[in-house]
Amino acid sequence: GSEMIIWGGHNVNGFLNTGSRYTPSSNSWQAVSTGTNCPTKRENHTSIWTGSMMIVWGGSSTYYDQAPLSTGAQYDPLTDTWSTVSSETNCPSARSSHTAVWTGSKMIIWGGRTYISSTYNYFNIGGLYDPLTDSWTVTSADTNCPSARSGHRAVWTDSEMIIWGGSDKNTG
Repeated sequence: GSEMIIWGGHNVNGFLNTGSRYTPSSNSWQAVSTGTNCPTKRENHTSIWTGSMMIVWGGSSTYYDQAPLSTGAQYDPLTDTWSTVSSETNCPSARSSHTAVWTGSKMIIWGGRTYISSTYNYFNIGGLYDPLTDSWTVTSADTNCPSARSGHRAVWTDSEMIIWGGSDKNTG
């Protein structure tokens, strides 16, 4: 059956690395494992559904994006287990408030920001993650690439990613 999976964020007690699965047909919730390889606590991360796994990536472990992350993990609801996402060669730099889309075979991470030394830094680059090989490819930042931003939206059209909106250091 169909389920909705939620994970991470923060509440009045702080940042979370917990989640739940909701099954509409039985109107019930089930906790998501927080065992081995579960990602660290974070907010402003992304998650995508591959058709069989949820992939969580990036975000921040402190308020105002002062501790951005470049780590993630894949969650398998059939086994209720996590496996790490490589943060090695070509992995995007740590960031939060970025977007992620699923192409049908790869996850694209793009944009986002960090907050270091009282300054927000914005990105117009990202990475293409292949879960079959656990590897990253850097996305192009050629002359047609959108300007650096965070808080934007992205969709996958079955052939390309479209970026819209967001804000940068100068404008909303």
